[in-house]
Amino acid sequence: MNYLANKEGMLRAMTFFQDTHNKKAIFQNGDQIKPMASELYVNKLVSIAGGKQSLLQSGSDNVVGVTNFDGNKLDQGRAFALDGVSFHAAIGDKGAKPYNVDYATGITKAQAQAFQFANLVLRQNNEILMRLPISSILNGKQEFSEYRDLDLIMLIPQKVIEVELEFPDEVAAPSVGDGKAIFVSVKFRGYESYQRR
Repeated sequence: MNYLANKEGMLRAMTFFQDTHNKKAIFQNGDQIKPMASELYVNKLVSIAGGKQSLLQSGSDNVVGVTNFDGNKLDQGRAFALDGVSFHAAIGDKGAKPYNVDYATGITKAQAQAFQFANLVLRQNNEILMRLPISSILNGKQEFSEYRDLDLIMLIPQKVIEVELEFPDEVAAPSVGDGKAIFVSVKFRGYESYQRR
């Protein structure tokens, strides 16, 4: 049995963290970095209209069930190497907390039309790290996985992170019923750094 077979992702992340740190120090002790499997997520009510819709705000600081980003960045010493992305949309009551919405139920095909040509954008420090059509994320998922695989992307500590939906200018808002709204859940799979003791 090859012990390292299921450790490949961890080894890639460790190398990625060290290479990034060697180019520009992002950790206090670069030789004490250890990756752990993790996810970053944001769940939010969205208004579907043309243009951009931001999913992260600087004041939405690490609220369980809403987001585990540190506001709109990652705290000192916390870096994230992401290798997958997932997207879900659901209908919920307008006043519902994002974590009380059933994302497994999803939305109808007619309601999903609003997302057909929308993009999910990940940006840090004014650099676009990922821009993918929602349809590409949903259609690119691996069998038995909710994630579309990505090449490793590094989110570094203490730099502003933006997660946005970009809709076509005159996109038609879906019909969801009185008192209802559309919520989205975006998750990034990968490896988070922590300092070994």
